[in-house]
Amino acid sequence: MSVVRAGWVLLAAVAVALGVSVSNWPMYQITDCELGLSMSSESCEQPLLDYFGFPLVLVLAIPVVLFLVTAGVGRIWMAWTATGTMLVLTAVGFYSAGGSTPSLVSTLGGLPGTALALLLTIAQLMVTSAKRRTASHR
Repeated sequence: MSVVRAGWVLLAAVAVALGVSVSNWPMYQITDCELGLSMSSESCEQPLLDYFGFPLVLVLAIPVVLFLVTAGVGRIWMAWTATGTMLVLTAVGFYSAGGSTPSLVSTLGGLPGTALALLLTIAQLMVTSAKRRTASHR
């Protein structure tokens, strides 16, 4: 099971890299400010981290914490909980993106982390099932 746990730690590192990337996105990535309805054009180019500040770091840390807790717990139910949580956060983030006013909610979740979490959860399920079959044949 240590390989699967290492996978969750690696996924947490990927989430950190994605979070750093997202923090440098310009505002127009999560708003419709390029239409000029709610913000000036120079505000559209402002990085998300400059606009939101430290609260953005906290929001972007949610996947990292989820993945590290999953690595620590090491149980399949925690993997499904983390994956389901990421799916919900990603849906909420996508739904809120593109509005006229910037929102931290728009930065929740993310498709790459959610997809990788799902693949890792399925791999963990297969490893767990194989171990159970092996143990029952002894």
